[in-house]
Amino acid sequence: MKKTLALLLVASLLLAGCTELSESDDGETLNIEVNEDIAIEKIADFMTVDESESFGITMMYDMDPSMMGTDEGILEVDEDSEAVITMEMTEAWSPDGYHTSSIIGIADGTSSMKFVTSMTHIGTTMYVEMGYETQGDICAAEETEEEKEMCEMIYGDMPVVQSYSMTTTTTHTEVIAAMAAESQESSDDMDPMAFLEVVEMIEEYGTFTPAESVNGLQLFDVAIDMAAVMEGEIPTPEEALAMCDADASGGISFEEFKAEDCDDTDSEDEDVLESEFNYQDADGNGELSGDELSEFIGVVSTYYEQTDSEDDMEMDEMPAMQVAFTSTGDIEYFSMEMDGTEMMMYILTEERVDALFTGLDAGETVALPFSVSDSMYDDDWGDDWGDDGDFYCNDGTTIPMDWVNDGDEDCPDGEDEMDMGGSEDEFMCDDGETIPMDWVNDGMDDCAGGEDEFDDYGGEDYSDEIVMYVTSEMDFHFEGDLSDYKIELATCESDYDMDTGEETMTCTTVMSVAIADAGEDSDIMFQDADSSGTLSVGDMIHIGETAESWDEVRLYSISADAYSDENPMHDAPGFTGLVGMLALLGAAFIRRNE
Repeated sequence: MKKTLALLLVASLLLAGCTELSESDDGETLNIEVNEDIAIEKIADFMTVDESESFGITMMYDMDPSMMGTDEGILEVDEDSEAVITMEMTEAWSPDGYHTSSIIGIADGTSSMKFVTSMTHIGTTMYVEMGYETQGDICAAEETEEEKEMCEMIYGDMPVVQSYSMTTTTTHTEVIAAMAAESQESSDDMDPMAFLEVVEMIEEYGTFTPAESVNGLQLFDVAIDMAAVMEGEIPTPEEALAMCDADASGGISFEEFKAEDCDDTDSEDEDVLESEFNYQDADGNGELSGDELSEFIGVVSTYYEQTDSEDDMEMDEMPAMQVAFTSTGDIEYFSMEMDGTEMMMYILTEERVDALFTGLDAGETVALPFSVSDSMYDDDWGDDWGDDGDFYCNDGTTIPMDWVNDGDEDCPDGEDEMDMGGSEDEFMCDDGETIPMDWVNDGMDDCAGGEDEFDDYGGEDYSDEIVMYVTSEMDFHFEGDLSDYKIELATCESDYDMDTGEETMTCTTVMSVAIADAGEDSDIMFQDADSSGTLSVGDMIHIGETAESWDEVRLYSISADAYSDENPMHDAPGFTGLVGMLALLGAAFIRRNE
């Protein structure tokens, strides 16, 4: 196991509430004692979502700007610079609601800029906050008035944090229940006993030294004797036989050594280790035992020490770690600093979780952030199944495109595992699904878009129909009330302001139909693809010949008096855009510190 991964697991496992602090022999440091029975139960609980309980966690990262990549390469940072990239992610739920938020920004001690976005789901209302928060003069480092004016033009008018709200048919309890079901499926692949081994390693090799108090938290410096850990991982010949001697012959063959229950040797190491195995097999019987096995264990241990990745820490190196305990002995805070990055993790108290669901500002009412695309895949990837985008399941959830046709059914209905090839005996639907050719024009719509029934769509006229898909780029689930939305065809013109860098779009509606009226007798037909009774990702819009020309399909919310494509969340900068902004800001902050 990679040491970094092991440490992250430790950070998570310490939160399980299965440990107690005890005095050590020196009277200064503390040790951890593990209750194994409680640990197994708590670890299982930690790996699942309990919709009836309150839970919240905040992860924070402070990074050296030189760790951030730019198009030109890694940002060079003066060693005296005080600039720090900050990231913060929070997720919480309780019977009162569900909350997720993120903050990413840069600070230098005197000024800062960060982009804030949060979504809080209570009942059927989703409260959103989004925008920039700035402190100090971020353009102070510019040397000339021209440079300062340019900086202020780019960064001085960043939109401040605004509040919005939108209505969905999905309640927060349904969202949390879906998370609980997903986490339960994921936990089936996790082995609590493997996690327990990591906790027990802390119990045996870890010490906790009282440090300073911060924000009311009593911190402890964490130390783990990694040299002792690595030495303890080397098995004795007796332990090796117990693990690897599958046929109970009293010796270990190379095939037994390669087995997963024994060493699980990588193929790239196999030839070297087999050569060493044969060298130690003095009697040539194909198995190692006694002194042969003892010598081979030493050789294998030395080999693995020498071939550790250069990116791994040295055996005797440990990152600086700190931890704080609650009054009941659970971990409330954990931090780890390594390679210019400090990771901090807070477990939110029940009071802090409850506070996330009170005093919310409804702000401006907006339509749900749906998109309408001529492809059912993100970012107009079209029917190119080889791209790395997202595949939409019938229920609106998305999975990575490389999960499609991988032999495992990842969508609830298994539609991600379909024959993409087609043949003379098959008809391929617009979404890539294939059906038997004798199902075509049999009076039943077998394709999602009904394109297997040519006669129903007027024979040759069907080829003139345009099919659009309801999609979303958001990473949270929502559905719309069918009675609240209209489908509109519009002509739109965009205008770009060279001075401000802003792009505006002006649209004129040429045709509008309520979704409830968008049936087979209409020029615009709505298809509830997942039969959910709601407007959701994956639904389809069929458009026949129209008297008016148009170039955009839009969704309009009657209750919000707003269009889905005007939802401000569409304009939120992606992570790549934020990294670019931070790189530019980082350069300004660095100049200031020189």
